[in-house]
Amino acid sequence: MEFNQRLIKLYPNLFKGGEPTPYSRKWGEYASLAKLAGDKFERIDRVAKENVHKCLMFLEYLVDKNEEEKRQYSKKMKR
Repeated sequence: MEFNQRLIKLYPNLFKGGEPTPYSRKWGEYASLAKLAGDKFERIDRVAKENVHKCLMFLEYLVDKNEEEKRQYSKKMKR
């Protein structure tokens, strides 16, 4: 299996596809790098040296966490 296909299988929430937004077209992977760096410029080099799987796993976690928080919020609002 090619590297790209393995990444898609391992991190499905990060590689869902869909229509890219102007933001994602402009910033692409840099937005993920900045997110991992806590939007702190001085941390970007340190994050860029990390293991790619470690970074992608954390981003996958953040996506799942965000979806769960949205689900919980929607549930509260329906009451």
